[in-house]
Amino acid sequence: MGGRAIGPNGNIGARQVPEEPMSLVLNFGISDSWTYIDWAALKFPAIMRVDYVRWYQKKGSEMVTCDPPGYETTQYIKDHPVAYNNPNLTHWDQTGYGWPTNNFTSQC
Repeated sequence: MGGRAIGPNGNIGARQVPEEPMSLVLNFGISDSWTYIDWAALKFPAIMRVDYVRWYQKKGSEMVTCDPPGYETTQYIKDHPVAYNNPNLTHWDQTGYGWPTNNFTSQC
């Protein structure tokens, strides 16, 4: 996807297309805002089977990794073990690390 695909549309300004690795989140997407949900009839935990997932990459630049050049995610996680190994922390400011910066907003 190129940056032109998510340009300004009247209500929202232009958005940046990140180069960092991303995750695909596949979940049940349960929401009362779509339709009535009979919560009493639902049984959890549940199993979701995914038949097909498609993602696109530019031809000639295919890469499936958590550590693309310039965005070494594995080392970042190793450098911040408190944030990534304690499931009881739910906000970054609880980790004791400074807030992560990026060159889109802070010219770091």
